[in-house]
Amino acid sequence: MTNFTVQLIAERGIHLYAYDPKNVAWKHVAARLTIRDADGQIVDSRVTYPNGLKVETGFLGELYVYRDSTDLRVAITDKTVKRPLSMTLEGAGYNHLQNACLGRMKLNAVRK
Repeated sequence: MTNFTVQLIAERGIHLYAYDPKNVAWKHVAARLTIRDADGQIVDSRVTYPNGLKVETGFLGELYVYRDSTDLRVAITDKTVKRPLSMTLEGAGYNHLQNACLGRMKLNAVRK
């Protein structure tokens, strides 16, 4: 089994919607990590997402976000997976200092 951590680091003021925002209004833009092998095939993996921090929106109730630094723990059981691994985090967020929606995002990284 291969275990590693993916660390998300957001600039000051940026909130990313958590994997489980605990609010149906934001479920469609929740953070989700997908891992692919060297051939582009999705890798069977287990990603452990933290709960996030509770934020009161004032108009659609509370939701949970990631801000500052957040660690996602990854476990891959297939020892024969072809490297390098590519990781894509999809989701959305907003800048709470400027009251600006960042919209949908896709972040890519590679693990050799």
